[in-house]
Amino acid sequence: MGCVASRIEKAERVRICKERKRLLKQLLGYRKEFTDAQVAYLRSLRNTGVTLRQFTDSESLEPDETASNPGFPPSPPPPLPPSPPPPPTFSPDLRRFVSKSSKSTVEEEITEIEEITESGNNAPPPPIPSSWEYWDPFGPAMPQGVEEEENWADTNSEFLEEEEGDDDDDDDDDEVDLMPMMRNRGNVEMVDDNSSMVSSADMAMVVWRSKKTVGCVIKELDEYFLKASGVVKDIAVFIDIEAGGTFVYQSIKENKRKRSNSAKVFSALTWSWSSRSLQPTKETGDFHGSNDPCKPGAHCITLQKLYTEEQKLYKDVKEVEIAKVEYSRKSLLLQRQEEEHDWTKAEKTRSTHESLESYILSLQESIGKSSSTILTLINKELHPQIITLGSGLMHMWQTMHNCHQVQNHISQHLSHISADHQQSVEPTTESHQQAAAQLQTEVNSWYHSFCKLVKFQREYVKALCKWTELTPYLEDIDSPRNGDSSTVHSLAKKWQLALDNLPDKIVSDAIKCLLSSVHSIVVQQHEERTMRKRSERLVKKLERELVLLSEVEMKFAGNFSAEDANSILTTNHPLTIRRAKVEDLRILVDSEKVKYMNSVKTTRTMILNNLQTSLPKVFQALTVFSSAYAHSFEGIILSNATVPECEDAQTPAYGI
Repeated sequence: MGCVASRIEKAERVRICKERKRLLKQLLGYRKEFTDAQVAYLRSLRNTGVTLRQFTDSESLEPDETASNPGFPPSPPPPLPPSPPPPPTFSPDLRRFVSKSSKSTVEEEITEIEEITESGNNAPPPPIPSSWEYWDPFGPAMPQGVEEEENWADTNSEFLEEEEGDDDDDDDDDEVDLMPMMRNRGNVEMVDDNSSMVSSADMAMVVWRSKKTVGCVIKELDEYFLKASGVVKDIAVFIDIEAGGTFVYQSIKENKRKRSNSAKVFSALTWSWSSRSLQPTKETGDFHGSNDPCKPGAHCITLQKLYTEEQKLYKDVKEVEIAKVEYSRKSLLLQRQEEEHDWTKAEKTRSTHESLESYILSLQESIGKSSSTILTLINKELHPQIITLGSGLMHMWQTMHNCHQVQNHISQHLSHISADHQQSVEPTTESHQQAAAQLQTEVNSWYHSFCKLVKFQREYVKALCKWTELTPYLEDIDSPRNGDSSTVHSLAKKWQLALDNLPDKIVSDAIKCLLSSVHSIVVQQHEERTMRKRSERLVKKLERELVLLSEVEMKFAGNFSAEDANSILTTNHPLTIRRAKVEDLRILVDSEKVKYMNSVKTTRTMILNNLQTSLPKVFQALTVFSSAYAHSFEGIILSNATVPECEDAQTPAYGI
């Protein structure tokens, strides 16, 4: 029985090592999927806001009432620098509404902008000092402004080239709306400076502007989409870094879309992931030391090192068990040969026996070293990384909660907008269709990226939990007891429980409802355009029939007088037939025109109604989900508030 139990124990050791290796390989894959889904989700947030704004701008649902609104005096525009700043490096500053009493303050701000412009030698305004300032997912972070200006020049030239082919009205609108927005995004607040990114002034602004138009509402929603998407820096430790230290997600151009005249805003605001955004500038220095376990991209490197050690450990454990079996067999053989006094064979067997003994000792030493290395990596790297990642995720969803809470409040204004307020019923054009199709694509990407984010985060945590559950086995192989392995397992279990209790279904259903609403708009626009083409064909046909009727009337005009025409012409006369055909065609044309105009009104009404019903549901669901996520992680992080061995860990405040 003892031999059987021993064999079972040995087989169990090999099985456990094999299972640990398999789980860690899964963990590496799920981490990659989790990271990709997280970045794709943030990208989808940004792109959805831009395309939603582009869609409502192209539809021209209402005239611009900013200038005529007496409640909001326009602030004087800041002087334009000769070289505009690059695209936004983080979130845009909210529009401030200046009263008459604050006019002097506005003038002082303008003076400061002028001084910065003159002293900066046409360089973009410096970013707000922060230890994260080199981590800029939305734009380059070079120590000098040369490459930044070149990148901006390229984007600006592409934008201007697209504008040349547009109508004058479209150009004017874009110059008014887009360029000040791009300039204003230079003076912004860092999203991760504190957990209360959305201030009470922002909420006051939303309440103040009670009379909204669709365009104004969507523009404000876009601003908070941008803020919500600018939180990738919070999970820097989790993001992929190439061997050369560059950011893997270098550009959104891998998913480059076909540009159109109606997509100028989207083209100008394209998310540009810069490979230089992870490089420390000369001014900031490399505050993340090479030995910092929580530097950007460190988690992937740690998992790869752990996987290498797990492979080596599994190989050694399997080899040592095979060697032990052979050693036992040689021991019995040697004993039998000595009893039989077969000294020649016994000497040869003894030599093999001693070699196996030395081999087993070396394997056991290697196993102990691998086990110790794995436990050290868990203690010195994995544990602080999990704490930092959890803190970053908590802060990220706190920021999103603040943004979605304001978006939920803003979207309620849509219910007060009536289709009767539209001063004109503009038919759907090709650019309108393109904008709607682009919006459908981005909302679809938003939906799928959210589903993948939830799925692969759960898979990642599940694999981490199972792998750490088998870690105590290593402590039985001549290794010191390690409390951090059990701590990581406890964190993973709490994380897994928190994810299981998240209301992600309501978010996916709400985004899917929005996608369905946009799809119905796309279908309705297609039907409207089809009716328009049919109506235009009938009008052209009527024009041709009128020309033919005129020719027939001229042909018969010389044969008889007008008084005799009515008495001579019969129902079978060619002229009578021609006139009846024209009259029937005219009635059909009028009928199709009425149907077409009704379809135009239906499209406009559908757009407004679908936005009114679907957008608030999305933001309500996102507010609930992000709040639940942040609160659940707050409890997890507070129970493990100490981050061991992390240099300058970027952990935010824990309160929401």
